[in-house]
Amino acid sequence: MFLSLSIVLSMVHCVLTIDLTYHVEEERSPGTYVADIAADSKLLDNVKPSDQQLITFSQFKRKVAQLFNITKTGKLYTAQTLDAEDLCTFNKECSRTMKVVVNKGTSVTKILKIKIIIEDVNDHEPEFLRKNVNILFGEDARISSERSIPNAMDKDVGFQNSLIQYKLKSKNGEPFSLSVSKRADGISSLKIVLKESLDREIKDTYLLQVIAKDGGSPAKQGVLNINISITDLNDNPPVFSKPLYNISIQSTHHKSKPIIVLSVTDADSGENDQNIYKNNDTSTSKDSSEETPVKHV
Repeated sequence: MFLSLSIVLSMVHCVLTIDLTYHVEEERSPGTYVADIAADSKLLDNVKPSDQQLITFSQFKRKVAQLFNITKTGKLYTAQTLDAEDLCTFNKECSRTMKVVVNKGTSVTKILKIKIIIEDVNDHEPEFLRKNVNILFGEDARISSERSIPNAMDKDVGFQNSLIQYKLKSKNGEPFSLSVSKRADGISSLKIVLKESLDREIKDTYLLQVIAKDGGSPAKQGVLNINISITDLNDNPPVFSKPLYNISIQSTHHKSKPIIVLSVTDADSGENDQNIYKNNDTSTSKDSSEETPVKHV
């Protein structure tokens, strides 16, 4: 009884720690050679050559048998094409552990715990959930005003391959910058920041791009297009084409026939360029962009 208990405790102790660690790249074809467990474990070093054929290796409980195969002689191979993103979504390290039973004849002599790290290949680029984003800034927006934009995600699981850096691509002199900060959960928070005053009458739209680039080699990148529209502030008065109009009227001029055509412009847009024209006799509301006011006798 004591002997049996000692053997069980010894076997439990063996499987609590990792005995061997191996690496294999993802996307390799089935049957890819990984390692020689028999040689690496050195279990045959103290076995007589005549007895070495009695030592066999097999997988214990075969929980990951669909991923790896072990031959009786201790050779480890992949059983299928491995995809780190499918096996370990968003983990920084993708690995599997397996227990390998070492037999001498019909007796179990040792249980090895093997860790296999599935190395990520940089086969995914950073992706934004949307390719295009529309945001608004008022013409009177204060400097340092911010607008949030979505961040990118990378399906790769390797640290470098999933490490994303952001860069704002814009023309020289554009009044915007990109702010990137890390939240408590490690996800980046992105904001477009106004760094100069806006004037819609000078420019009313801006097209920017945010480039998300991973740390793989070679690196891959994703692009977010940002369309910025500037909303109008009523900061321009209507302007007549002349500051003063001098006209002469013939005594034979017919009543209600125009005597002058006035030209008025307003640099503002929308309701801000809806102008009301008044004189001592009439009050009419006209859209200066559609109809020109006239003066009648």
